[in-house]
Amino acid sequence: MAERIVIRLTDGREIRLALCPEYAPETVAHFVELVKRGYYTGLCFHRVINGFMIQGGGFRVDGNTVSDAPEARAIRGEFASNGCKTNTLKHEAGVISMARTQDKNSATGQFFIMTDAAPHLDGDYAAFGKVEDPESLAVVRAIGKGATYRTARVRGMPYEYAQNPYRGNARMEQYYMSQLFSDFPYPDPVVIAEIVIAAD
Repeated sequence: MAERIVIRLTDGREIRLALCPEYAPETVAHFVELVKRGYYTGLCFHRVINGFMIQGGGFRVDGNTVSDAPEARAIRGEFASNGCKTNTLKHEAGVISMARTQDKNSATGQFFIMTDAAPHLDGDYAAFGKVEDPESLAVVRAIGKGATYRTARVRGMPYEYAQNPYRGNARMEQYYMSQLFSDFPYPDPVVIAEIVIAAD
């Protein structure tokens, strides 16, 4: 039976997800351990790209990272391009996946939830669960239209492009994605009050 979690936000909203160990058992076990340790409490969604995903699990509202916390150790990337052929979960709207660097075995505590489908991520990132209901997806998409996207800036690119990255030019979109960063503090951050294991 899938492990179910609830991401409770400080503004009272909730995102309910079902984790899928049949696709990524080590990733699910790692994430659940972080949840049980209270690792995510007080962290914010620090990277938000409308029409793509929301990312959290690495920063407090003041911009200080928690990625060096001892419990956030790096884990093996459970996805096809890293030898894990059983993870066929696609990056569709509502799917939760682990963030990483160029190193395929570098995922620690950061995760992202898709607001829309992104098939180019399939097989290269460890998807490990999905939202349980339309209400939760609506919360994810509402966050996706929020604060960090408004304050995103791109090195070497005009600010107005950062506000409208999806203009049909795949090469520039990829460059935008690789260069994106957010300033801290930013207005109206979406903060995680806690992530809990859902009661049956």
